[in-house]
Amino acid sequence: MKALVSTNNHVLYVDFGIGSVKILESERRNYYGISWWGSSDYPVLAHSRVEVNSLHTFEDYACSEQGYLSFADKVSQDFLSCPHQIFCAHNGWVVATNTGKNRVSVYHPEKQFYKDLRVNEIDWDRKGRHDLCGEHLNSVFVKDDRLYVLAHAFTRQSYVLEYSFPDCQLIKKHDINHRFGCHNIFVDAKGHMLTCSSNSGELLDIKSNEVIWSGSASFLRGLAVTTEMIVVGDSEIAGYKNRSTTQCGLWLIDRKSLKTLDYVPLGHYGACHDVRILDVADEAHNGIRFKNMSLFESLLDEDMDKIDRSSKLEQLLKYRKEKLKEQKARQEGTCPV
Repeated sequence: MKALVSTNNHVLYVDFGIGSVKILESERRNYYGISWWGSSDYPVLAHSRVEVNSLHTFEDYACSEQGYLSFADKVSQDFLSCPHQIFCAHNGWVVATNTGKNRVSVYHPEKQFYKDLRVNEIDWDRKGRHDLCGEHLNSVFVKDDRLYVLAHAFTRQSYVLEYSFPDCQLIKKHDINHRFGCHNIFVDAKGHMLTCSSNSGELLDIKSNEVIWSGSASFLRGLAVTTEMIVVGDSEIAGYKNRSTTQCGLWLIDRKSLKTLDYVPLGHYGACHDVRILDVADEAHNGIRFKNMSLFESLLDEDMDKIDRSSKLEQLLKYRKEKLKEQKARQEGTCPV
């Protein structure tokens, strides 16, 4: 199985079979959302062009509408502010979280047309470091004729808005009881709604408010689902200044038993933003396999000439062992965190 993982400065290609991590992109920076259509030769990416830790005042946010979507060497106009997750829908639209502008934007790549879906009358995600007025919309998911939008909501209770799609009429609000700062939304065939309770390091069933899996003391963000496995992005907890170099990895969870299968350490590439499975239908995405797998054949291993490979491998294996030990202790109730 193979996947793409975005961090602030990189888009990583991960081959689970041989345990390799390679860089697909790093020159455009400020990466978050990853998606594609069946006809895509290159993934569609969301870029913010603005460092999140540089946004402190209302004036900073007012000038933050520099984000865009890239389609290989083509780019959209700048219409996004601090975009997070995106979704290439079957009708050819890109549904993008326009997080800084406190809305979701729908973009047509051919007609250069987009429309905004406002969740309330608040124009900005925040008006300063201590004025967190917006909803911090960070995740979108389209299934059949429904669009689901996840509101992180800062220190308030997170929630999901369910819309009809493609006409985008609000149908229902799903509260995530006693949780804040959530990321990712996935709805399965039976209607179960899963999200990452990021701060507590847990996978949550929203409707039952049940924790179905818990990791070690880390930050969870990024969710991919196949018929057999759930893949969750994992990041060391760090402040904004250190999130570009912090350690990240992926939890592999058996979908039926919800038992941990493994932990895949990626390295010091920064906090994990998004995870998409490439060669197997990803149910937490649009279920479309990426057709142009030859794109990754010529990628070189990162740091091949800069660091002793055996030493790096030893460090990663040690980190993997520590993470699995921490997670086991937490599940057994012996972890102090």
